[in-house]
Formats: sequence, structure tokens, C-alpha cells
Amino acid sequence: MRIEELNASLSDRESRIAELEAMFSQPDRFDGPAHLASAGEEYGVLKEEAGLLWEEWERLSLEAEDVESRLEALGVG
Repeated sequence: MRIEELNASLSDRESRIAELEAMFSQPDRFDGPAHLASAGEEYGVLKEEAGLLWEEWERLSLEAEDVESRLEALGVG
């Protein structure tokens, strides 16, 4: 199911985002400006991807709720 795939993808991205945020709080963990810049770029991409995944997850969840409501109204389920 697509929502399960989205949950897994979101979990992966949010875990990596948390790792990067922890690294950003300790700048000595970077091997120089290039490493910091690379991590910053990765962070931006991950945040954007997570935002898009959340939007899709929300849309699908609302569609699922609508389908469930319609089925209940028809007396199915």
C-alpha cells in the first residue's frame, strides 16, 4: 500500500534529518567547510522531499477517509 511506503520513506528521511541536525549542533564533527556545505545541501534536499512525501501522505489519508465514509454511508463494512 502506498501509505505504508510513504511511512517508510518518511521515517528514513526524518532519521537522517535528525542525524544532520545533531551534527549541525556540533560543528567540530565536520571535516571542513566542504563537508559542512555538502551536509547542508543534503539537509535541504531531505527537508524538501519529506515535505512532498507528507503532502502526498495527507492527500492519500484524506482520500482513504472519504472512501471509508462513503462505504459506511452505503452500509458496507
